Formats: sequence, structure tokens, C-alpha cells
Amino acid sequence: MIKKVIKAYEALNNILNHDMSMNDKPTRLMIKSRLESELPDCEVTCDETNNSTDIIEAQVCVARVQWNIGYVIKYVDLIFGTPEQIVKIQQELQ
Repeated sequence: MIKKVIKAYEALNNILNHDMSMNDKPTRLMIKSRLESELPDCEVTCDETNNSTDIIEAQVCVARVQWNIGYVIKYVDLIFGTPEQIVKIQQELQ
């Protein structure tokens, strides 16, 4: 599953970094929709609940991809943005 998530993330992050606003409501809806279509066995959260004001102002976007393996829930938080933006927000949030 994680390989599928990585592949979907890389393709979507490339599009976002070249063609779109990084974190507004339409972009978050597009990210959620695109990830759900590429990862149909997963639940995706990409809205105001996991994109705080700090994240939005840093021009990155967070999407949580969650899936079940038996009775275990696994998830990964994907951070969309340039490498520099991602490193900066990770340092600020620590």
C-alpha cells in the first residue's frame, strides 16, 4: 500500500508545485478527491482539521491517508510543497 501512496503523492505534488495554489479550499478538495480515486481502499482527510493557519501560511498542505490492515489502522501524513517549504514547516512545528 505504501508504494501506491508514494506514487500518488509524487505525481500530485509535482502538479501542485507547478500549476496550483498550495493550500486553499479548492486545492484541498482536489487533493482529497485525487487521492481517493487513486487509493480507493483509503480514507483521506485534507481540510481545515489537519491544515492549521500555520500550515496554510507556510504554503504547504497536509493530507492524511488512512487504511485498515485487519484490526490495525495505519496512516501517513503527506505534506505537499517544495522541499524547502516542507523542511521549513517541519522545523517551525517542532
